[in-house]
Amino acid sequence: MKLSVIIPMYNEEQFIKKLILEINLILLREKIDFEIIVIDDFSTDQSVSIVEKIALDSLLLVKLESNKGKGNAVRSGIKLASGDLLLIQDADHEYNPNDIPRLYVTAIENFNSCVYGSRTLGAKKFLKGFHKFLFHWPNQSLGAWIFNILICIYFYTLKRIWISDLMTGYKLYSKSLFNDWLPKTSGFETDHEITLRILNSGGKIIEVPIQYSPRSKDEGKKIRFTDGVIAFRTIFKFRKDI
Repeated sequence: MKLSVIIPMYNEEQFIKKLILEINLILLREKIDFEIIVIDDFSTDQSVSIVEKIALDSLLLVKLESNKGKGNAVRSGIKLASGDLLLIQDADHEYNPNDIPRLYVTAIENFNSCVYGSRTLGAKKFLKGFHKFLFHWPNQSLGAWIFNILICIYFYTLKRIWISDLMTGYKLYSKSLFNDWLPKTSGFETDHEITLRILNSGGKIIEVPIQYSPRSKDEGKKIRFTDGVIAFRTIFKFRKDI
């Protein structure tokens, strides 16, 4: 099955070239049929010119005419994707492309299921000491760690379904999910709208452990406290929507 890797990008000149080349190398090595779609969300740094200089047949760059958020970029990528499976890949290289083949194989083995890479399960598998016990990755901010726990608990109270890492940036979807539907939201909250669409329509989500290398605000991390508030509101809004 063909894999479309959709990378929403906004001001990622520090990481984007290394990320694309790693993904390309890993997927070629694993003999996976794939394409890489970079959706630039009106970057103001050198991100676009860097991607334009990468000569790969598998790579498509789309430049949006205004900055409308990650969700809008993801939606644009979904429309263009030709793969049977769609992986949303954050451009900041917090997530390790070496985990992609495991997500892909899990999706193949569990037909029509969506696969989420769980940092929580990954901490339990890959870390040691109190980090393993608390499911907390080194350098992950305390606020982000606590918020992820709270939103997972909140989600469970509404849906009675436990997902260990709702905020993960590694989500692999079946393209069929979007045959007659596209998300309405445009920001980081689009992840939660899609999650609820999967579950409300009778779909299944499988979690697999992944690795995580969190970066700081100084390194360009963009999600903010207000995005967390919007996430809670989005989950409540779409909790029953199909």
